[in-house]
Amino acid sequence: MTIEFSYLRHQFRDEEAEAIWRKIKPVVTEGRFTLGVEVDRFEEAYAAKAGSKYAVGVNSGTEALALPLMALGVTGEVICPAFSFIATAGAIAQAGAIPVFADVGEDMNIDVDRIEEKITPRTEFIMPVWWGGRPPKMHKIMEIADRHGLGVLCDAAQALGSSWMNKGAGAWGAAAGYSLHPLKVCNSWFDSGLVCTNDESLAIRLKRLRNHGLVGRDTWLDFGVNGRIDTIAAVVAHYVLDRVDGALAAREAISQRLFRGLSGIDGITLVSPPIEAICNWYLLTGLAKSRDKLLAYLNGLGIEAKSHYPVSLPSQPACAKLGHSSLDPAHRLYQKSDFPGAERAASETISLPNHEYLTMNDVDAMIAAVAAFYGQQSSVAAE
Repeated sequence: MTIEFSYLRHQFRDEEAEAIWRKIKPVVTEGRFTLGVEVDRFEEAYAAKAGSKYAVGVNSGTEALALPLMALGVTGEVICPAFSFIATAGAIAQAGAIPVFADVGEDMNIDVDRIEEKITPRTEFIMPVWWGGRPPKMHKIMEIADRHGLGVLCDAAQALGSSWMNKGAGAWGAAAGYSLHPLKVCNSWFDSGLVCTNDESLAIRLKRLRNHGLVGRDTWLDFGVNGRIDTIAAVVAHYVLDRVDGALAAREAISQRLFRGLSGIDGITLVSPPIEAICNWYLLTGLAKSRDKLLAYLNGLGIEAKSHYPVSLPSQPACAKLGHSSLDPAHRLYQKSDFPGAERAASETISLPNHEYLTMNDVDAMIAAVAAFYGQQSSVAAE
């Protein structure tokens, strides 16, 4: 038995590859490798799917977080969750700002009750992560931001198709950064991303900054970056975007069966999103007792479960010099005890395969394997 975590070997089979090659050929033969009409069309389509007025293609999901901070002149403190991929904090640092960590709740998203204690006179933005495609409580985050005069930028790298109170990430706050990394729900063959926003002036500035700050052919209005999305990457991602609804529906069906099958298993907890949320199920993650042993057991059976992520951000060597506040004279460094939610997540999270190329037999096999590890039987097995 092999149940793969990655679906890339299946996604671009011969007929899919041929269809994409036909779309790429005019770009290659006419030499339209940098921006152009294909990028414009893709940005329009992606914005519509994300529920935003504008989308700006860039060269990575990380750039999709760093570039808006640069465009908005953010150089102070940015509050972000203590549990995420390193790009969340890395993009803040790349933009010249200072990441400040707040603990997370059981859903692995930022704990809205722990945000205000992190606010200082130097705080400028809050960057909530839509972790694994699961939306955080955005209305409460916006209330906090409005109360303190802060901006909000969503890390929605994993979240196309997700929404909170019927609004996608780019409709909350200043903007949202999405990723087109090959493993994302809407992916490309290249490492690229988009910034989604409802702010026209910000979108215009982002388009300029991603292209060295260029206006026209020979005038550079700003010091920007070489952060354009590749035209071929946009063509591939547009092809996938046109078919993403089927992938989202399949992930929803799989997640519902996994929730039902694992709900009675003592040892693993899957956190259901609240009624205000639509989740794209980029990651189907639970909190598991004896996580590392369960991982080894499942991997040994050929079920490619993974851990996202086994080390919290404050515990990463790259974050070792950060403290609770840049204004604190003692600048006390973070300790694991400061982030019980993040440390629990780091030690207990397990992500099960969840994509459109799985069969329900695969899903039932995963349920049975988890149940067997904990010495129990799932109700799904009796169906």
